[in-house]
Amino acid sequence: MGPFITRLARLRTFPPYCPDCGNPFPWTEERLKAAHDLIEELDELTGDEKTRLNESISELAHGSAQTPVAITRIKKIALKIGKGSWTLLEKIITDVASDTVKKTIGLP
Repeated sequence: MGPFITRLARLRTFPPYCPDCGNPFPWTEERLKAAHDLIEELDELTGDEKTRLNESISELAHGSAQTPVAITRIKKIALKIGKGSWTLLEKIITDVASDTVKKTIGLP
């Protein structure tokens, strides 16, 4: 693949969920699993915090009336974990969250 095609492929974004049925596409499921796996590795968090963070990320991905609560939890926990861990988690959240959620959290 030439350099132009490679750059073009990077610019193309794929929706996280099926617009017809609302189910996550396989790449979204993989990203959510990666987020959950990463959270389990965060030694700075208690078991309860890990559970709440996992639930919050799933909430951001699906969206509901609880989304503002999930955003608040994630912001609080982001202050507790190290910058390196947050950077990795932030990338995953950016991939699965809606544009509205990203703006509320302050993600690109």
